[in-house]
Amino acid sequence: MTDLADLIARASAHGLLLSAHADGTHLRATSVTHAPVPDAFRAELLAAKPELLAYLARRDEALDIVCAAMSRLADCWPIGCPTDSPRWQRADAAITEAYWSGDLAALRAAVTRYERFAWGRFRTYRSEVR
Repeated sequence: MTDLADLIARASAHGLLLSAHADGTHLRATSVTHAPVPDAFRAELLAAKPELLAYLARRDEALDIVCAAMSRLADCWPIGCPTDSPRWQRADAAITEAYWSGDLAALRAAVTRYERFAWGRFRTYRSEVR
């Protein structure tokens, strides 16, 4: 696990939700448990602020990429189309892997492949149920 991933995991364990202010220059750590956060951990978060802000920006863009694709697919998803095959699982895993890589270009490519795969499966399913 990277240092940043470890820091984010520990923030979650402290009951903190990390987010960036709308202007992208301020880090917010909102407690969902209202438990006090140790000062030493607060200092770690502040020390990693630039890396955390960059991560949050990438995360938000990655979510936009994935959500836009899922929205496009949802509009045409045939009711009853099965998604439990090993090919669907591999397609889903490729999206997940690309998402967590932090490489937005790789994510865009994986999403494009996923959409092409899904459209193909939709066409096949529709022809089979006619």
